[in-house]
Amino acid sequence: MAGNEGESRLWLIVKVALITAGSLYLVSLLIWFFQWATFFIYAALLAGVVGGAGYLAYRLAQANKQLAAPELPRERETVLTGLSTEMDDFDRRLLELETEEAQIDAKIRAR
Repeated sequence: MAGNEGESRLWLIVKVALITAGSLYLVSLLIWFFQWATFFIYAALLAGVVGGAGYLAYRLAQANKQLAAPELPRERETVLTGLSTEMDDFDRRLLELETEEAQIDAKIRAR
């Protein structure tokens, strides 16, 4: 039995050494993974910040264009150019449809 105890102690030392080596390797893999994960997180944050700054610059440029050249009121624009805009055509057609609808409703009520 004395020989078996020596083998079991040796086997125990080998097992502990293998478990320790495996644990160290796992820790090194986790560190490597988190390094790459943080790289991708920082890259995504940087892309978000740059994209957000670009969007804000675009919105500010649009606001500055509107402040620099305010639109004329539609009535004045029509008087100045003598042309009706698409919105005026839309409003006219909508008014015609509402009038037709009112006439149809009046006919239905008259029955």
